[in-house]
Amino acid sequence: MIRHHLPVSLPSSGSIISTLLVCLILTACGGGSGSPQNTGGTVTPPVTPPVTPPVVLTITAPPALTISIPSENSIVSSGDAQIAAFLLSVKTSDPGFNGGIANNAPSTFPVGSTTVTFTTTDKSGNTVSARSVVTIVNLNLQLQFLAGHNGSPGNIPAPDGSIRYSSLGPITRSIDGNYYVADGYAIRRVSAQGNSNPSSVFVGSVQASGCTDGSGSNARSMGVVGLTSDLNGNLFAVDACKTIRKITPDGTVTTIAGIAGSNGYADGNAKTAQFYNPNGIAVGPDGNLYVADTGNVISKPYFGYVLFPGNTIRQVTPSGIVSTVLGQSNVYYSYNTWDHPTSPFLLPQDIAFNQQEQMLILDATCWLNVNTSDQTVKPLGSSQYCTALTLSSGKHLTIDNLNNVYVADATGIKKVTPNGIYSSQYWAPDFFEPGYSYFDPKTQNFIEPTNLNPYLTTDNQGNILYTNKSSINKVNSAGVASAFSGVGEIRGFQNGAGSAARFSHPNGTAIDSTGNVFVADTSNHVIRKITQSGVVTTFAGIAGQNKPVDGQGLTAGFNYPSDIAIDAQDNLYVVDNGNMIRKITPSGVVTTLTISGNGIAGISRVAISSSGNLYFASSSHGYATDYSELSIYQIVNGSANFLYKADISRGFAYFAVNSQGKIFFTNRSDNTIHQYDPQSKKDTVFAGVSGTSGHADGVAANASFNFPGSLAFDKDDNLYVADYLNNTIRKITPAGFVYTWAGSNSQFGMQAGNLPATMYQPSSLSVNQFGIALISQSSVWMIKAK
Repeated sequence: MIRHHLPVSLPSSGSIISTLLVCLILTACGGGSGSPQNTGGTVTPPVTPPVTPPVVLTITAPPALTISIPSENSIVSSGDAQIAAFLLSVKTSDPGFNGGIANNAPSTFPVGSTTVTFTTTDKSGNTVSARSVVTIVNLNLQLQFLAGHNGSPGNIPAPDGSIRYSSLGPITRSIDGNYYVADGYAIRRVSAQGNSNPSSVFVGSVQASGCTDGSGSNARSMGVVGLTSDLNGNLFAVDACKTIRKITPDGTVTTIAGIAGSNGYADGNAKTAQFYNPNGIAVGPDGNLYVADTGNVISKPYFGYVLFPGNTIRQVTPSGIVSTVLGQSNVYYSYNTWDHPTSPFLLPQDIAFNQQEQMLILDATCWLNVNTSDQTVKPLGSSQYCTALTLSSGKHLTIDNLNNVYVADATGIKKVTPNGIYSSQYWAPDFFEPGYSYFDPKTQNFIEPTNLNPYLTTDNQGNILYTNKSSINKVNSAGVASAFSGVGEIRGFQNGAGSAARFSHPNGTAIDSTGNVFVADTSNHVIRKITQSGVVTTFAGIAGQNKPVDGQGLTAGFNYPSDIAIDAQDNLYVVDNGNMIRKITPSGVVTTLTISGNGIAGISRVAISSSGNLYFASSSHGYATDYSELSIYQIVNGSANFLYKADISRGFAYFAVNSQGKIFFTNRSDNTIHQYDPQSKKDTVFAGVSGTSGHADGVAANASFNFPGSLAFDKDDNLYVADYLNNTIRKITPAGFVYTWAGSNSQFGMQAGNLPATMYQPSSLSVNQFGIALISQSSVWMIKAK
């Protein structure tokens, strides 16, 4: 990413003078080869009958309809006056069209959003269709906030009106003073003061993807992985379509190099050139674009290395020529061959130019400096070797107005001054919870994931801006971080009421007979209790101490408790330490269950049926541990009774047991929900289409999900599914009908309100007569009656 630009000097083009001579020759006499004679009369040219283009019929669906009902038990049939009028108000582009228009409206509309498709066939045999949405709002059931920090990403404003981002990526500062940041499949504009709003989408769409050029919101992207700007206010983006895109100040997007959807390696004309895995991009002082084209190197023991195209620096000229200027494709890296233009790189990630017109390259674990006069490549800093810089898989770099170089890696932000002094703790390994978040020592809170290796840019005062998943933060010259724009997730450990409480990776919920919600607070190593009014206390365990110890309440210990279930007597059962189940009585006594069985390990989930039977899921059967398989057991008289082994990863599976003892589990990678009958020994797909992701309600066999997760049954054997990437909770009746019960797959962000409300990646469902408890990131919620 470039933060310094020099004037671009382009060769001037000569004047082009075009002269057009038009000669009209009137022949007064006949003769000539085939020339028509002028007889003095009027010559009438032949008449060509007009060609009538075929009429293409279009359908205009009625506007979206919202109906409020007093309770979930209310039935809204397709014969309801409002719905009947909705279905009849569909229009076509031909007023005289008398063909029938079919629709797929269900006989009854459930709570939530139902998409209705109108379809017909025109006179030419073309099938045309249009869609609209009917939303049923339940005035009795509400999504209510219980406790924690609601810093969820979203494409709707936060409850206080502040902006929420979806999934932030590269960021750059333009000459117009604004920042431009990739968010989902869009690029958004953020003012110098950090202000933004839902209408700040500059180009593209946060949710809709593609590789289409166009203007503003009509353009489509598969995700921006590199972003920079020039002195004319143009943006240049590296798109996951494997292309280089130009965005003009008025928001016009054009592909200037690469072939959309095609990764390969070919120089030449920009329209036919190919990139393997382009990432970082910068505008050079010569006006050319420079792109870090990252390849891949896979080490295979005893077989050497498998090489892939890429691992080079590519140049794109304004005239549309792509060439390789540094490195060699399909050549493995060597420390001893740096000082030559064809020296191979390991994994070049990002690129920038400093004020001395030197190119700086971030090459995996190395910072490299390219002398543009002779194209020699050397490590940046005083050391001779890259490894002395102790980077941890660095990804992104930027340069401030004083020529200091900063790079983000998995442990923090590192710095090299113009005189080559290297600082490994500019902003700082201590601030990162490995794999997850930045720690604020003043508030003792973790601030949401920095994507590890956050994207960087600088302002004109030398401050660094970096992107988290859903917020932009700033680090000043003293290394102090502060919020800049958006709402980040905050983790930590704090008891208290509502939003004052803090959790760190809560993973399971259970509701007792009086309505209290218990949470397995995984990274705090404790079990938390939340009252119906949202007051959070520690029920068992010692925060920060990860050692499984039996005992009473706050003297007991846990080691990353990861799932939780509850029986009819309010005893809790907790998956702990990855290989044990702990029991907690209502009075807080913690014991470890003794389970006999052959080599049981890798316990991941626990469930209790309505009849009180205890089940658990494990990655082992017998003495063999296989993380690509999931084994389900029932505990009978202290022994693990093996029931079934499914060929799915334990990390991709949740399970629940209905009143008949049938086991339902999710295959997240296949987007299906399976049913296993212990009596017949049959495993069948209960809901979803194998290998298909989507969001379609209806008959279970035709419905679609997107990474379905947690499952829970109510007393009537209705199955609730946390449809994670659709940001919804789906309800499946015992008869096998799927509908969207809460949330929306078009709008997301945790926001309290009448169902269907909006959500963000719900997980950890539990159900009883008080409602449904769920987790979103570091906050706990309930769906219940007002």
